Amino acid sequence: MGEYEAIFKRKSVRKYQDEPITVAELEEVYELTSRHPKLYNIDMELHLVEDGSQFLDLLKGVIGSYGKIIAPHYLIATSEIKEGYLENVGYALEYIVLKMTEMGLGTCYIGGLYDKKNVKKIIKMKDSHQPVIVVAFGYPKDATDYIKLIIGSKRRMELEKFCFGDFDNTWRFIMDAVRLSPSAMNSQPWRFYKNQNVIDMYIKSSKNIFHMIEMNRIDAGIALQHLNIAARYFDINLNFKRLANKEKEGGIYITSIIEKE
Repeated sequence: MGEYEAIFKRKSVRKYQDEPITVAELEEVYELTSRHPKLYNIDMELHLVEDGSQFLDLLKGVIGSYGKIIAPHYLIATSEIKEGYLENVGYALEYIVLKMTEMGLGTCYIGGLYDKKNVKKIIKMKDSHQPVIVVAFGYPKDATDYIKLIIGSKRRMELEKFCFGDFDNTWRFIMDAVRLSPSAMNSQPWRFYKNQNVIDMYIKSSKNIFHMIEMNRIDAGIALQHLNIAARYFDINLNFKRLANKEKEGGIYITSIIEKE
């Protein structure tokens, strides 16, 4: 299985087996934390919490049907705070999530449901960094939680609702991989506008509380990772670049995706 195939297999897993993953698998995950791709040149780090019980005290109360995600292991992403840092973290983490999917591991993003102030008690974090988001991972408790593509895809938007412009058949295949990107509360906030070889990406801005806007920026980075992987699968090379004068009413400009000739 490659990264592109992993996009169609990945599913958020909220219940895990009690046993830790093997030492060899932990070493592979640790190696991934030091060689992940980044969207922008922004300093960030991914901290592996091998003993998941250390993280449990930082988990907060239950919200809706999500509850506390209790897993044998966690990854904590920290970053310096610069323009684009949230998208950068999402882009890097989703690459690792897909690689862990290839390994047969389950994963789940944890946004604001943990005590960020006390993260330093369990990881060595740079003074210039702040904790951004966490990924729980391990062996899925129930195999049926691991692959629910058919059920999950029914809750996803159709391409016509988030892709606008001249997307040809190849690009529709690429954007279908973007459609499967995980997002906070399944909000699917991204919108893409294509004109020739340039696609402008936005997230919705209306009726969003500040925390959700932050989460949606992370979601944007996740979606861009899916887009880049799918484009490479179809032999299309891309550049990501923030361009000037891209403001749009009702949308927050994220970046432009430029297809190389």
